Amino acid sequence: MSFSGTVSKISHEGGLLASFQGKTPGLGTNIRISGGKRLGRVETVVGSIQNPMIHIFPLSKGIDGINTIGSPIEIAPRDRTPKSRLNNRENNRSNDRRDGSDRETNLKPGDWICPKCKNHNYASKKICNRSTCKIKKPQDSGRDSGRDSGRGRRDTPRDGRDRSTKESNLRPGDWICPKCKNHNYASKDICNRSNCDTRKPRQGQGSKTTSKRPRNQNPKDNWSKGKGRRPNQSRR
Repeated sequence: MSFSGTVSKISHEGGLLASFQGKTPGLGTNIRISGGKRLGRVETVVGSIQNPMIHIFPLSKGIDGINTIGSPIEIAPRDRTPKSRLNNRENNRSNDRRDGSDRETNLKPGDWICPKCKNHNYASKKICNRSTCKIKKPQDSGRDSGRDSGRGRRDTPRDGRDRSTKESNLRPGDWICPKCKNHNYASKDICNRSNCDTRKPRQGQGSKTTSKRPRNQNPKDNWSKGKGRRPNQSRR
């Protein structure tokens, strides 16, 4: 006589107790709702010979034990897929997780992959949603742009400065210093970086380096000339 049974109640351990008829299943046998989801494995057999019960524990992921009470059960069929094929399937999944291809198949129009940390961001996100990253959304937010930015990073010059990100924040009249790449506002005619002092490029004219700006003189420079406070002069 083949195995058949019914889920009776929830056990103290959080598993399921099920009564059955027929051949006693071996320990570790997979049990499922008849024609449906797997409940878990047989952990032990309890009860008397006249009224035996199997303890199914632990339950499979996503199974709500209360909803299964009263359901008919059966031994789940074995997975007859060759081990070599299972290993190849698992290797393919791990490779997909590694290169991010499985994430890109889930992209919706406008979604983008962060070129730095490979995080999947929704179209509404202007900055990478991962707290440890905060990279700004590339100008081209399509799928191809996400992959290209992650591989080649063609917008990043040799000096390491992300020129595309900086230029995307420029307002009308703002300019990038041709020497130090500093972002200057439109009102600045000379680069605002103190160690640069390069003039704002004008149409038809190249940039020129101006003389250094006048700096406030150190008051100690006048002490040797007798203009400063004398050493023994008391304060009033």
